[in-house]
Amino acid sequence: MVRMDLERIARLGPVETLEPARTHATAARLDTLDALARSAAMALHTSIGLICLNEGETLRLVGRHGTDLPRVRRENTFCDRTLRELQPLVVSNARLDPRFQFRPFVTGQPGLLAYAGAPLISDTGEVMGTICV
Repeated sequence: MVRMDLERIARLGPVETLEPARTHATAARLDTLDALARSAAMALHTSIGLICLNEGETLRLVGRHGTDLPRVRRENTFCDRTLRELQPLVVSNARLDPRFQFRPFVTGQPGLLAYAGAPLISDTGEVMGTICV
């Protein structure tokens, strides 16, 4: 589990401002989240790194490295399981894992083979999303 510092989140501004950059401040917030996603990917030698915010049926990809998708349906993702179980999840070979082998992100583009992710939980226990590679 990754505990998030609410003061740090507050400095990023409201989640609603994390839409396509229209101001310098918003662009800086997105650059920071993208840098964090890129750092996670580089640390684990993966081509994709993400910070996802839980929006119920969808995940908003607010920190992105290796993809341009702004949102994905939650039911199609590894992050869905991470959010439901509220525990880190590591899948070393999704093609052999019966939980994921037929998911669209494994069988189609981008053809994911492995996943490592952790839930992002506020210090008050609110489940905010995931960080994953």
